[in-house]
Amino acid sequence: MNVRHAWRAIAIAAVIWPLLAGQRAIGQEQAGVRPAYFAGSWYPGSPDELRSTVDGLMDQAKPPTVEGKPIALIAPHAGYRFSAPVASAAYKCLRGQSYKRVIVMAFSHRRAGSYSGVDVPTELTAYATPLGNVPIDREVCARLAENALFSSHPGVGREEHSLELQLPFLQRAVGEFKLVPLLVGMLNDRECTAAAQAIVKCLDDDTLLVV
Repeated sequence: MNVRHAWRAIAIAAVIWPLLAGQRAIGQEQAGVRPAYFAGSWYPGSPDELRSTVDGLMDQAKPPTVEGKPIALIAPHAGYRFSAPVASAAYKCLRGQSYKRVIVMAFSHRRAGSYSGVDVPTELTAYATPLGNVPIDREVCARLAENALFSSHPGVGREEHSLELQLPFLQRAVGEFKLVPLLVGMLNDRECTAAAQAIVKCLDDDTLLVV
């Protein structure tokens, strides 16, 4: 094989590899598990590196003293080199606490304007991260879906990072939990109030709300 043929082979492989990765990701999603689309780009893709990064950031964080068990927190969702130092200060407050479920409210940068209400997935059973799969709380999702403001819009979260980037911090700070992933679409003031009232009914001492 001469140099020209070698470069052609490399060029073909460069085209094939992303397609195979995409097929693998689609296969996972069809099986009910949303792949970690942004691992290796927006945050570390290696489990060991991700674990070390998240733990190190929380070790260095200096959050204010929080009395009692947190019931909710707000955290940024950009790539880790931009947002993680701030996010780690929030998540460090969760160390030593346990939760059966975590409701994460995020939004789709690309498609939030294409649907009304709140997306609650019915086709997924878990979100994947390099640290393992986070199971979805199907019971709570089904309860929310009884409200007309909550419905499934398959594919809305496929290329969205805002929710995915919260999960490794939750996995390291909380450990095992079930996830209620919500992607907020278009809502007027009245619908925001109604959606909040529906979510409040799902909150208890074993539930954390992340926004």
